[in-house]
Amino acid sequence: MRKVKLLIVTAALSIAMSFSAFAGQWNQDAKGLWYQNDDGTYPVSNWQWIDGDADGVSECYYFNESGYCLTNTTTPDGKTVDANGALVISGTGYLSKH
Repeated sequence: MRKVKLLIVTAALSIAMSFSAFAGQWNQDAKGLWYQNDDGTYPVSNWQWIDGDADGVSECYYFNESGYCLTNTTTPDGKTVDANGALVISGTGYLSKH
């Protein structure tokens, strides 16, 4: 009986874990680039980790009070972002997380 229960639980977890996770998406309009989370919200006046190119590594982006990603500038907290909006560390690399 225990083996049957274990088999059922294992099968259920395998099915549940096989569904794709939905991620947010980048959008652009006349005002600029913004990111919509999978729940329909978007970041405002803060940093957010995003794996925009689906390479398994997330970059850190800053979004202004209107929700647009800052690019090629210094953020309100004094950090530098590149042309794509990703946080730059020491002018040579990006801060990323796996």
